[in-house]
Amino acid sequence: MAKILGPLFLLAILVLASVPLHQLPMMLPARGAQEADVAIGREAIVHHEALRPVEKPSEGTSSARAEEALGPKPRPAVYQEGDIVIESGVWMLDGSLELRGNLIVKGDGVAILNETARLFLVQSHNREFGISVLENGRLIIHPGAEITSNCTFDIS
Repeated sequence: MAKILGPLFLLAILVLASVPLHQLPMMLPARGAQEADVAIGREAIVHHEALRPVEKPSEGTSSARAEEALGPKPRPAVYQEGDIVIESGVWMLDGSLELRGNLIVKGDGVAILNETARLFLVQSHNREFGISVLENGRLIIHPGAEITSNCTFDIS
């Protein structure tokens, strides 16, 4: 066993030593590195992990590889208290989100609910919260995505 671990350890040190120190964090996966910590825009900022930005594939990346990288990855339910405001960028929900607040998409913002998305609006009474698409914002809902609530809500 020591005969195997010694060369592997040496190889690991050589690989790490060949990378400039300032680039090392880019190589190591950080928790939540591909997720958004964010709501989105210049107004009230809300932090959550359910929505994530859609990354544009770099040049030279095949479209099949890009689709695989951006493909649906089910996530556990996340609870969010407060409004989510998307004013810019493209943001995707591909898991379950329990939202006690409004989802507002406006400006240059785009919200995508893919086929594995489950958005549940938690309300105390009818029409307490809802979904609003304003000022050129776009909401794209793929077949299979679910938007539900324990009370009546509006999408406008």
